[in-house]
Amino acid sequence: MTSSNESDLKQLGKIILSTFEAAQKSIRLYPAGHPLIRQSMAELMQALTGSFKSLKEINLNVIRNELYLNDVPLKEETMQHVSFIQLCIKRNISSITLLPEAKMEELEKFLRILSQDAEKISQMGGINKMIISDNISNIKVGRVLPYISTTTGEKIEEKETSELEGLSATAAYKAAVEAFKSVCSQIDNRYISMKTIKATIQSLIENVVHSKSAMGKLLNLKHLDDYTFHHSVNVAILSVLIGSALKMERSELNLLGETAILHDLGKLMVPVEIINKPGKLNDEEWEQIKLHPVNGARLLMEIKEISDMCIIGAFEHHGRYDLKGYPTIREKKELSLFSQIIAIADTYDAVTSDRAYRAAFLPDSAFKIILEASGSSLNPHLAKLFLNLIGCYPVGCLVLLDSGEIALVWEVNHSDILRPKVKILFDEEGDSAKKEIIVDLTELNSATNQPKRNIMKALDPYKYNIDIADHL
Repeated sequence: MTSSNESDLKQLGKIILSTFEAAQKSIRLYPAGHPLIRQSMAELMQALTGSFKSLKEINLNVIRNELYLNDVPLKEETMQHVSFIQLCIKRNISSITLLPEAKMEELEKFLRILSQDAEKISQMGGINKMIISDNISNIKVGRVLPYISTTTGEKIEEKETSELEGLSATAAYKAAVEAFKSVCSQIDNRYISMKTIKATIQSLIENVVHSKSAMGKLLNLKHLDDYTFHHSVNVAILSVLIGSALKMERSELNLLGETAILHDLGKLMVPVEIINKPGKLNDEEWEQIKLHPVNGARLLMEIKEISDMCIIGAFEHHGRYDLKGYPTIREKKELSLFSQIIAIADTYDAVTSDRAYRAAFLPDSAFKIILEASGSSLNPHLAKLFLNLIGCYPVGCLVLLDSGEIALVWEVNHSDILRPKVKILFDEEGDSAKKEIIVDLTELNSATNQPKRNIMKALDPYKYNIDIADHL
């Protein structure tokens, strides 16, 4: 966006907000049909009509108690319209979207709803239910999700869906999966809410990617149900993790995440019975699977405002580093950087997840699979970077030590990925550790100058009835 466009939007935001709030206040203060209501509504309609000459839609957002118009921050208006911001927060509203088709009658009905007490709106089932009941179709409202304390689990305040800020990492992950499901439910209509996709990726970057506990949970969660949705979110998180290590700018990370979460969209066109088939696929079924990159790319090409990189990522993610994958890619020396990153994230999450035809590989086995694919199907430099990030035994991995103790990987040691810091869960007798003990596996025995403890193997926490989330 150019500075002139941003300046124009700020000016429009000033006009829209002043007339919008004035109309809302007049409706709240005066009875229906009052001359001041007619005047304020006429001024609002004039402002909106002028704005729609340059805007396809008007999005008023409240993000972290600040006002935005179509993603442009309105700092001056934020200070001048504090009461409007509080009105939105109290009524569980994070965004108001006005479409060009909205008429004065529809706007007035919406403002009457908005002017009601927050408690009454809640009793009526929320503002969206009231909008539907009043047949308001050209004004959309984004709801607010609760901010959950990561330490107490208590609801503290309201945060905006537009960024899903403030959620615990676990809540943000679950919200991302549900948001992606919602997006995919509209695929048959050839529609994808890129606003939702962008908000989801921003939330994952803020709340999950840089959270040790969240990454530990992610790398150990297994989702056979709704595999495609969880897999897409996981691949987005792992891809952004790699992008962060490559020192990508935030805008690049956002686009990488968007490309990654949409990479497997073509899988939605593959019959469920093929995706979930417990046995080996026959030739015809395999050919259908191989079509999903092309189908995904074609689908994305029909979506408005989609980035070309999202289309490329969907098309290339099975192309392989040596270009021997599918579909056949001609007249190209190498895959895009995003596609090569997504391929690594895709492979790792796929092999560490339960599938209908096999159980998940443990992290150390997945490490070897990535290592063996390095240089053929996967970019060797990116693969090395990724493996160094997560380690042979990633955070949250359950391991058996040669001391007989069972421990949880607490922190990856990037200078020696085979020797992380671990948290002892059970002693050599099999009894639960009575206090928290964090052990550095690089620590040497002073007498022998050899490590005091070594990892024997990774363990499946499900077989030991251990919930990783309880210990991170």
